[in-house]
Amino acid sequence: MSTAETSPVGREPELEINVDLTSVGVESGGIGTVACELIPELAAHNVFARCLVGQGASERWSEKLGHNLEVSEIRVVLRADSRWQNALRKVLPPALKTHPIVGAVRNRRSRAVAAAAPATPVWYPFHRSPAAADLSVVTVHDLRVFEPALASTMDQAIIRKNVANAKAVVCSWPHPYEHLLELFPEAADKAFLVGLPVLNTGTPVLREVDPDGAVRLLCPGFVTPHKNQELLIRALVDLPMAVATFTGSETASYASFLKELAITLGVDDRVSWRGYVGREELNAEFDRAHILVMPTRWEAASGPLFEAIARHLPFVASEIPPIRVQVDNLGIDALLFDPDSPSALVDAIRACIATYADQRTALVTPAAAVRSRTWSDTAGEYARIFRWVAGDAEYPSDLGGPRS
Repeated sequence: MSTAETSPVGREPELEINVDLTSVGVESGGIGTVACELIPELAAHNVFARCLVGQGASERWSEKLGHNLEVSEIRVVLRADSRWQNALRKVLPPALKTHPIVGAVRNRRSRAVAAAAPATPVWYPFHRSPAAADLSVVTVHDLRVFEPALASTMDQAIIRKNVANAKAVVCSWPHPYEHLLELFPEAADKAFLVGLPVLNTGTPVLREVDPDGAVRLLCPGFVTPHKNQELLIRALVDLPMAVATFTGSETASYASFLKELAITLGVDDRVSWRGYVGREELNAEFDRAHILVMPTRWEAASGPLFEAIARHLPFVASEIPPIRVQVDNLGIDALLFDPDSPSALVDAIRACIATYADQRTALVTPAAAVRSRTWSDTAGEYARIFRWVAGDAEYPSDLGGPRS
């Protein structure tokens, strides 16, 4: 397909782009899930994506994306989604994950991507992968590596270079967008805010808390230190009526620490570790839960929080800037707590139980708002950015740009 070809009346000309999936695992959630939902929708806006993946990964990516999409293998150093790398990622200490050698490997991959995609816009859905293509569009998921407690010099350097060199930088949520403009005000004329739909809206369920029964707490998310599942384990000591279910892939060392901590504190019989679960199983966990608990220390925005809101499921969450912006934008008077205080979490959960019906009712209006966004909406806005980068469309000023 060529950008010179024309489309039926009323449609934009066809545009080809490339997508760098060499640093995204086939089985990854988050960034990988967003890419897999968005890429097929682009075709409805006459933008056709060729997905660049590491050698040996095309069959699995084709199964995940759909066989009608073009998936091309390129030779890259140390494929990001190889089985041995996925295993290492779970056991390596954080310091080694941000070692300069890792940055060097990412740079080698990036050069291979740029060589395979000359003269077309290249979308980089993973912002910590170096964007070397001339017409780069980088989605900046979050900027937590600039926070003192989560700092990574290697990742900071990659992001700084990406923001400087990219033709467009896209954020998915208001807090990362504002944070980006604070750190890189010079990028204001190429920074855009394109919201995502809720990944898994489920179905609202009418729930009641039995005063004499167990209160089921759900804590979904990757089991890793900055997600801070430790706080909920410690809080369970003072919540004898509560049982907690944790879902999500695990960093082996941190998961072992949490399981030992639960035994030491005598709450292990009230904790269930589900590991990674598919959408159907996760839906069932949401349906069983009384309260969603998000003790995280940092997010771009909390996906599980959006999923809970869409289902009218009461929640308690960390008092951190991204979540504060998230709930304020939806007009929710949320029960937030200090992520360093188990007693504050205990108080928030008890307050949620005491006002349970009111908490559930307060989510009805915000739920309608979060359920209204579609992948077609998001794809249409990305398509406008890709066309602007390619020189085929006007500047999409309504999606961002300089603030007044």
